[in-house]
Amino acid sequence: MSYKNLLTASGHDLCSRWSQQGNIISPQRKKDMETNAAERQGPPLKKGGRPTKRVKRSCTVVVRMTETERLLVNGKAREAGIRTSAWFRAAAKKAVVVARLPPEEAALLRMLSGLANNLNQLARLAHREGLLSVQGKCRQALDEIDRLLQSLRKDDRKSDNG
Repeated sequence: MSYKNLLTASGHDLCSRWSQQGNIISPQRKKDMETNAAERQGPPLKKGGRPTKRVKRSCTVVVRMTETERLLVNGKAREAGIRTSAWFRAAAKKAVVVARLPPEEAALLRMLSGLANNLNQLARLAHREGLLSVQGKCRQALDEIDRLLQSLRKDDRKSDNG
């Protein structure tokens, strides 16, 4: 009997050790794996530990602030008895967003600034030449400033600084 016949008769395949270690799955091993998979599909295993959360927070927001601002936020969270992250979430829900000035209101503010400069120049002129000579010009500038302030006052905004 040849060597090949001896190996085949003893139940060994003619292949390398590497292929026998897992790359070729024997029929018996395949059957065992199917049996284990069928057993695993029985009733679900009870897991211990903490229950799963209903709402999972997976998004992160990074906020840069000064040390003073951080101490202020931490102090407010401590006073409320909650963590800083919970305080930020609550503050974001209650926040009132104030839009920036629209272009027409920004133009009004620039005009107001220009009128204030004119008023200062008129005041200097009144000191030099006398009040009566400049009174009409001052009255006109004050009326214009008052009109602009009234148009800006109609918008009751809240600022960040109080």
